[in-house]
Amino acid sequence: LPKKEQMTMAKCLDHVNLVLSGDNKQPSFFNQREGPFYPTLRLLHRAGDFMEQVYVDTGAVKPLITGAALMCRGIKTEKLGDFEADTPVQIMAEGK
Repeated sequence: LPKKEQMTMAKCLDHVNLVLSGDNKQPSFFNQREGPFYPTLRLLHRAGDFMEQVYVDTGAVKPLITGAALMCRGIKTEKLGDFEADTPVQIMAEGK
Protein backbone atom coordinates (compact mmCIF):
# COMPACT_ATOMS: atom_id res chain seq x y z
CA LEU A 1 0.00 0.00 0.00
CA PRO A 2 1.24 3.49 -0.77
CA LYS A 3 2.12 5.44 2.38
CA LYS A 4 -0.30 8.33 1.85
CA GLU A 5 -3.25 6.44 0.42
CA GLN A 6 -6.61 7.38 1.95
CA MET A 7 -8.42 4.53 3.69
CA THR A 8 -12.13 4.31 4.58
CA MET A 9 -13.93 1.92 6.96
CA ALA A 10 -17.22 0.46 5.66
CA LYS A 11 -19.61 -1.37 7.98
CA CYS A 12 -21.56 -4.17 6.31
CA LEU A 13 -24.21 -6.73 7.29
CA ASP A 14 -23.46 -9.44 9.87
CA HIS A 15 -20.95 -7.22 11.73
CA VAL A 16 -18.42 -7.29 8.89
CA ASN A 17 -16.09 -4.30 8.48
CA LEU A 18 -14.17 -3.53 5.28
CA VAL A 19 -11.17 -1.25 4.95
CA LEU A 20 -11.35 0.41 1.53
CA SER A 21 -8.27 2.02 0.03
CA GLY A 22 -7.44 4.22 -2.92
CA ASP A 23 -9.52 6.43 -5.15
CA ASN A 24 -11.52 3.47 -6.48
CA LYS A 25 -12.28 2.22 -2.91
CA GLN A 26 -10.94 -1.32 -3.34
CA PRO A 27 -11.36 -3.58 -0.26
CA SER A 28 -7.97 -4.22 1.36
CA PHE A 29 -8.78 -5.72 4.77
CA PHE A 30 -11.85 -7.18 6.50
CA ASN A 31 -12.88 -8.38 9.94
CA GLN A 32 -15.98 -9.76 11.62
CA ARG A 33 -17.23 -8.39 14.94
CA GLU A 34 -14.20 -7.50 17.11
CA GLY A 35 -11.89 -10.04 15.47
CA PRO A 36 -8.55 -9.34 13.83
CA PHE A 37 -8.29 -7.76 10.39
CA TYR A 38 -7.31 -10.06 7.52
CA PRO A 39 -6.09 -9.00 4.06
CA THR A 40 -8.31 -9.64 1.05
CA LEU A 41 -7.13 -11.95 -1.73
CA ARG A 42 -6.78 -8.94 -4.02
CA LEU A 43 -4.32 -7.33 -1.59
CA LEU A 44 -2.36 -10.57 -1.20
CA HIS A 45 -2.02 -10.87 -4.99
CA ARG A 46 -1.02 -7.23 -5.29
CA ALA A 47 1.28 -6.80 -2.28
CA GLY A 48 2.84 -10.24 -2.02
CA ASP A 49 4.59 -11.86 0.89
CA PHE A 50 3.80 -10.02 4.12
CA MET A 51 2.20 -12.97 5.95
CA GLU A 52 3.51 -16.35 7.06
CA GLN A 53 3.12 -18.82 4.20
CA VAL A 54 2.09 -22.49 4.19
CA TYR A 55 2.64 -24.45 0.98
CA VAL A 56 0.24 -27.25 -0.01
CA ASP A 57 0.12 -29.96 -2.69
CA THR A 58 -1.50 -28.88 -5.94
CA GLY A 59 -4.15 -31.57 -5.36
CA ALA A 60 -5.26 -29.81 -2.16
CA VAL A 61 -6.10 -26.51 -3.87
CA LYS A 62 -9.53 -27.39 -5.29
CA PRO A 63 -10.90 -28.87 -2.01
CA LEU A 64 -9.57 -25.86 -0.06
CA ILE A 65 -11.27 -23.43 -2.42
CA THR A 66 -14.58 -25.24 -1.94
CA GLY A 67 -14.28 -24.95 1.85
CA ALA A 68 -12.46 -28.09 3.03
CA ALA A 69 -10.28 -27.97 6.14
CA LEU A 70 -6.52 -28.13 5.64
CA MET A 71 -5.05 -31.43 6.90
CA CYS A 72 -1.42 -32.06 7.75
CA ARG A 73 -1.00 -34.48 4.84
CA GLY A 74 -1.43 -31.66 2.32
CA ILE A 75 1.19 -29.36 3.86
CA LYS A 76 4.69 -29.35 2.39
CA THR A 77 6.81 -29.60 5.53
CA GLU A 78 10.13 -28.77 3.86
CA LYS A 79 8.82 -25.22 3.24
CA LEU A 80 7.02 -24.83 6.58
CA GLY A 81 8.19 -21.87 8.65
CA ASP A 82 7.92 -21.27 12.38
CA PHE A 83 4.88 -19.36 13.64
CA GLU A 84 2.69 -19.21 16.74
CA ALA A 85 -0.59 -21.09 17.13
CA ASP A 86 -3.65 -19.17 15.85
CA THR A 87 -1.48 -17.05 13.54
CA PRO A 88 -3.19 -16.24 10.22
CA VAL A 89 -1.24 -17.71 7.31
CA GLN A 90 -1.27 -17.36 3.55
CA ILE A 91 -1.89 -20.72 1.86
CA MET A 92 0.19 -21.09 -1.31
CA ALA A 93 -0.03 -23.80 -3.96
CA GLU A 94 3.29 -25.49 -4.66
CA GLY A 95 4.76 -24.26 -7.95
CA LYS A 96 2.21 -21.45 -8.40
